[in-house]
Amino acid sequence: MKVQLSTKNDFLVSDRLIREDERRFITSISRTQALVLEKKGLFPARVKIGLRSVAWRLSEIIAWVEKRSNESDK
Repeated sequence: MKVQLSTKNDFLVSDRLIREDERRFITSISRTQALVLEKKGLFPARVKIGLRSVAWRLSEIIAWVEKRSNESDK
């Protein structure tokens, strides 16, 4: 998945915070696996947005997916 950023507005849209359902859809990994990888420093860290709410930066998730895709192409 490649993201082309051509204008300031595109950047704002692509660097938004995403919640668990969207994170799972984009990465195709479970909540548990994401947490295990995050604790090992192999997955983007969550951002705390409330007392019991977390999200991820979309740009970091996309970069993670692209890195894994590039590694599997080798």
